[in-house]
Amino acid sequence: MAYLAFLQTWHSPGLGQGAMEEEKKRRLREMKEEKKRKKSKEELEAERVRVETPLFVPEHVYFDMLNTHRTALVQWFGKAQPKEVDAVMQGILRVATRNPKLQSKDWVPRKDEPIGVFCGKREEIEVNVQSVELYFRNSHIEPVPNHMARTDDFALIFGKEPQHCALVAAHEHRQWVRLVGRSYNIRRWDEPDGKQTLVNMPSLLDGGNRGFVWQGEEYSRPFPSDKIRPEEMWIVKCIEPVVLSEFGQWKKVPYVKAKRFYMRKDPVPETAFSAVVIALDKDVWRVFKVIRHLKACFMFVLKEHGRRMYPSLVYTSDTRVCYYSMKPDTSDRGGPYHPLLRHAAGKITVKNPLRDSVVISRDVAKDDIE
Repeated sequence: MAYLAFLQTWHSPGLGQGAMEEEKKRRLREMKEEKKRKKSKEELEAERVRVETPLFVPEHVYFDMLNTHRTALVQWFGKAQPKEVDAVMQGILRVATRNPKLQSKDWVPRKDEPIGVFCGKREEIEVNVQSVELYFRNSHIEPVPNHMARTDDFALIFGKEPQHCALVAAHEHRQWVRLVGRSYNIRRWDEPDGKQTLVNMPSLLDGGNRGFVWQGEEYSRPFPSDKIRPEEMWIVKCIEPVVLSEFGQWKKVPYVKAKRFYMRKDPVPETAFSAVVIALDKDVWRVFKVIRHLKACFMFVLKEHGRRMYPSLVYTSDTRVCYYSMKPDTSDRGGPYHPLLRHAAGKITVKNPLRDSVVISRDVAKDDIE
């Protein structure tokens, strides 16, 4: 095969010895780039190992060392002064959790436990000298699982430094851990099945055929329809150009055809500052909010996070009055456009795939370990 490739390269039209040299250089460049890619993969794997394993010693090695020195360790701790015990325990915490800032003082042996079990001042961290195990609130201390540590929110708050945690609870759909030495709780929820009722999620009236109930308000007037009052036409004038700029005609709008587009049951007051219209687009909740005096329309998608639904802005008809930084789309400037959409940005057809989520919370209190 290599010989055939050589002949093909050599006898191709316009190729000769110079072309062969260029081909060699090209292949050398490709080999160097491939080597760089492999190196980066190895580095990533090394980073993964550093996160998952706090020690770089094979388990059988330090278990053998433990069995050899266990009696001497227990005897030493039994005779050591409190300051010496504190110093050693601080070193254990620093190495095991790889967190030099973690502090725990006044270590004493626990009277209700077998010999060799020590606890700190607040009795939340325990060290078993005989088994060389650390416990936080009666749970093993271990690195934060990768499916939590590799999320954007976790990296934004804690950076790339490895963090350690203890399991608080493991439920069918939720795993809850608490960081050691910090007042943070991390809860990881699995992907919803799409049939669960979530917090702040609109509920259906008659399966959605008569509207929705959301945040205590009933939305049961079809939109658009002849049930809209003359003093409410400003709502239609704000939403219509937004929707029709995407679909062209009302009859082509999927949630209009499915009769899943509703406004409030009660009339919108003439002095209303804003109005809300809700659509159920298959499994995506779309919330249109219009501001009267600005003649602006904002569309939010209700996104699930930690089994709660949160409005997430995906479209605005006017970026000048939008609290979120969005860049106007100028690709359609070659043709006519509606004057209300001159500064529009985003897409009203954004999908909302369900996925697992991580919720990070912090207690309003001093750090767990003093």
